[in-house]
Amino acid sequence: MGPAAGGLISAAMQGLLFWGGLAVALFSAIRLIVIAFNESVWWGVACLFVPGVLLLYGFLNWHTVKQPFLWFLGGLGAMLFSTRV
Repeated sequence: MGPAAGGLISAAMQGLLFWGGLAVALFSAIRLIVIAFNESVWWGVACLFVPGVLLLYGFLNWHTVKQPFLWFLGGLGAMLFSTRV
């Protein structure tokens, strides 16, 4: 195999990492929004429509949303990492 094959595999892995990270981030964001709606309609609406409130809600309610919040941050990190490699 030549050097072109290595570049193709790298691009495929970057795509897999990006789309996998996106899927994880979206799934966990939906879980966080559902939890926010269960706490208060206002939190749910704010998390859904106001940028950055989902992160604020995650930090303020760490004891309740630790697992989906960490999955969300991991998905975002995977997406960011795939674009920087």
